[in-house]
Amino acid sequence: SRERYGLTAEIRKTSRSIPCNIAERHKRETTAEYIRFLGTAAGSSAELETQLLPAGRLGYIKGNTAETVQAKHSEVERMLDSLIRSLKSKIDPRHGAYFALCPFNPMPPRSASEAS
Repeated sequence: SRERYGLTAEIRKTSRSIPCNIAERHKRETTAEYIRFLGTAAGSSAELETQLLPAGRLGYIKGNTAETVQAKHSEVERMLDSLIRSLKSKIDPRHGAYFALCPFNPMPPRSASEAS
């Protein structure tokens, strides 16, 4: 059916975008810029989850396969979150305009007591 084909095509497209965003952006000039694109990959991962849930419920992904796909997806999300946290911990937000221009602040500014 068209619905099944459309959802399958979206799942394939979204699942490809996660590693593509990571690989394409890895060679950026700053770690902060790389973190921003890892956030894009995390967004694609969340999008993939919203596609996998109805696919499993509608029976497009059968039994154990649905569970395996969900488990692998959760593992990828954990690894991506861990990488983002690790990179953020290595950045001092006082260096670079990225943090001032970003609509969300990935790390809160250091307090005066922490700076010394």
